[in-house]
Amino acid sequence: MKRIGILRETKIPVDNRTPITPAQCKKLLSTYPGLEIYIQPSCLRVFPNEEYIKAGAVLSEDMASCDWLFGVKEVSIKSLIPDKHYFFFAHIGKMQPYNQNLCRAMIEKNITLTDYEYLTKEGKRLVSFSFWAGVMGVYNSLRLYGLRHDLFDLPAPDKKFSVADILNLGRPIISELKEARHNAIRILVTGNGRASAGAQFILNELGVRFVSVDEFLTMAEETIDRPIFTVAMTSDLVKRTDGYKYDREHFKMHPNRYYSDFGKFSGKTTIFIPCHFWAPAQPKYLTKDMLGFTRIDVVGDVTCDINGSVETTVRPSTHDNPFYGIDRIKLEETDEMSDSAIGVMAVDTLPNAIPVEASTDFGEKLMEHVFPALMNVDTDRVIERATLIRKGELTAPFSYLKPFAGV
Repeated sequence: MKRIGILRETKIPVDNRTPITPAQCKKLLSTYPGLEIYIQPSCLRVFPNEEYIKAGAVLSEDMASCDWLFGVKEVSIKSLIPDKHYFFFAHIGKMQPYNQNLCRAMIEKNITLTDYEYLTKEGKRLVSFSFWAGVMGVYNSLRLYGLRHDLFDLPAPDKKFSVADILNLGRPIISELKEARHNAIRILVTGNGRASAGAQFILNELGVRFVSVDEFLTMAEETIDRPIFTVAMTSDLVKRTDGYKYDREHFKMHPNRYYSDFGKFSGKTTIFIPCHFWAPAQPKYLTKDMLGFTRIDVVGDVTCDINGSVETTVRPSTHDNPFYGIDRIKLEETDEMSDSAIGVMAVDTLPNAIPVEASTDFGEKLMEHVFPALMNVDTDRVIERATLIRKGELTAPFSYLKPFAGV
């Protein structure tokens, strides 16, 4: 008999998501007859406790008898159970200082940690909430723009918010802007990953017109009769110092030999939705010295790299208070409605605003890629590659964390 435990989320701000839905619990139990699933009670989880019980799971505060424990965000140190195998987004692989104590505690408690972020096959991530971050990044960015310009008033999402709600609320607005030949909304999305795919999906579904990067940069204002968007890749955002053409592998190996070419977008963009991957050694894009002359009015930072490639993101925001402003002259935080400010949306748990669909999609990926390997044989080493700590010791690929972990 094997037991899976589904943990109650303990991180603040609160999180409504879950790694497994009640329907997926039911399917797991029918697929693996020797399996039991324990659910830690939660009044915050988007699916009620009763739905898990109906699916055949056991409601229990005590997770000590479980073989594997699944959460979404970091587990609080005081909640860690020694000698257990955990699955969650740990945010320690890049030596994030705010989780250093968590890393050390897991080692001290002889814990095994598998981090969702590193579940990969052929170099591609297998499970992620990123698509839904892009979806909500667009909605919140439009919401802030509408508020700042008194154009429209999109409501704050509630616990049952969905893609259907976004489309039902947003399509009439975009349609009205199109009929009014409103051309002030020019949206730049960056990146080619799942977050960018989510942002593009919603923009297309809302009826925002896609244009190429060249069109975005060269179109005459009088020819633009509706909101438009484009998608810029890293090759559009940087240039080589030696004048040679951008090369992805060269950029990864030598980011210091590139400089930002973001300035060409700065005067053409009104809403900037960053969805790109960025590493500290790479060039920054929207820098504070651009704020005095950029056309950008709203930054909906899906990446939420604090003081990273988008320097207006000085802190993460929350779903309750998703917006703040950065004064263009003083370069400091101010009210998001200020005329002298760039409005910033930097919620670092965006998928939590659309928890039913995000959790369902995430659980489906676990059902496809993780549970078969867990319950049978991990022939593709999917779980092995994503295991940072095994029984209190850092695994070889993550041995670089030893100074960070204090071992």
